[in-house]
Amino acid sequence: MIVYRPLAPSQLNPALFSHFIRRQEVGPCWRRIRGRWRIWDDPFVDDWSQQDYNQLLFYLRRTLETGGFVYGAFCQGALKGFVSVEPQPFGPGLAYLDLSSLHVSQDMRGQGIGTALFQAARIWAMGHGGRKLYISAHSAAETQAFYRSLGCIDARYLHPAHVQAEPYDCELEYPLDTPIAIRPYRSQDCPALARLFYETVHSVCTQDYTPQQLDAWATGQVDLTAWDQSLQTHRSLVALDGDTIAGFADMDDSSYLDRLYVHRDYQHRGIASALCTLLEAAAPGAVTTHASCTARPFFEKRGYRLVRQQQVLRQGIALTNFVMELPQID
Repeated sequence: MIVYRPLAPSQLNPALFSHFIRRQEVGPCWRRIRGRWRIWDDPFVDDWSQQDYNQLLFYLRRTLETGGFVYGAFCQGALKGFVSVEPQPFGPGLAYLDLSSLHVSQDMRGQGIGTALFQAARIWAMGHGGRKLYISAHSAAETQAFYRSLGCIDARYLHPAHVQAEPYDCELEYPLDTPIAIRPYRSQDCPALARLFYETVHSVCTQDYTPQQLDAWATGQVDLTAWDQSLQTHRSLVALDGDTIAGFADMDDSSYLDRLYVHRDYQHRGIASALCTLLEAAAPGAVTTHASCTARPFFEKRGYRLVRQQQVLRQGIALTNFVMELPQID
């Protein structure tokens, strides 16, 4: 199983890359010839020396220190892929955020890890005001095919530093246009969130709980004052489709993911994943949650492990849920 997790500064040391294989045997490449892009056979092997790894660690630490995003993919505790996004906007209208690295270990390529890392970077950039991702991408034909398959296009603005540092790279961009926006919670959201909570429980969870259990779980009588206070205390995010609230989630200071609900009309559109990615990226420790029977498969796909099954009482009615944890990677 692949576990995806934000990386902390304390993890950025040479041992992190002890099972990572950068090696890429490059054949056909994209080259600009007489002003036009063409496939050109230019075989070489791209690999990293220890000095390259040390430089990479320096840059990744700087990314985190300045408020950026560094996210890893782990298999059996070993780093097998990572992506980073810089926090400083640039370019016309300050529209761009720089996807400064995305690499997958040679032994794990072709398994969807790169796509998952790219989507995590996309979600983070959207949540931090970016309108486009900028990618100074390796010119290898397979690398270009990967980015093009995701919807990347030729960059309309060329970052001078990237062009100078890597003249053979292909400068790409990825538009972050989406009808779904994510912003921090506001007190005036509370009544709408309470309604969404009730409607979601009574429509999305009907296959896993009886009507009596659903009535006990979501009574329709939320204490709005208490909810507002907890949502203001926690890191709370709201997903919006225009002026319509599509979902929300919150996490407390102990990294406990308290609530995660997406309206029935917005299921399976990546909203829960987007909310989780942003909250997990800011979590100071191992993330825990109490997942319903309905939500358990979603969390398992994100790499959460089952700690225990439990019965909780609501209005005197027993409901099954699961204590789950997204462990920190040492």
